[in-house]
Amino acid sequence: MFSKDYESLWIEKTNSVVRNFPPANVRTMKTLFPFLHQVSKYSSENLMTASNLGTVLGPSIVRSEGIPSDMNELLEANLIIEKFILHHERLLSTKEEKEEQEE
Repeated sequence: MFSKDYESLWIEKTNSVVRNFPPANVRTMKTLFPFLHQVSKYSSENLMTASNLGTVLGPSIVRSEGIPSDMNELLEANLIIEKFILHHERLLSTKEEKEEQEE
C-alpha cells in the first residue's frame, strides 16, 4: 500500500512518537504486537492476516474522542494496527536496541 520510502519515513516518525508514550503502554505494546505478528504467521490456517487483525482490533486499540465521524477514522486505526503488527521490531525499539542490532 505504501511506497518503501514513505513506509520508512512513517516508521521513523511513528517510532519518535512512541518514545513519548508512558512506559507501561510501551511494555504492553512490546508484548502485544509480537504476539499478533506470530498469529498472523499462521494466516493460512486461521485467516488472520495482519490486515484482518488490524480490522478486528484497530477500533479497540486506537480510539478517537467520541464516535468516529466517518469510515476513514476506522480505516486509519486499522492500518495503524496492521503496520504495528508488521513492523513492531522497528517501531518499538529504543535507540539503544537499534544500536545493538546494528553492531
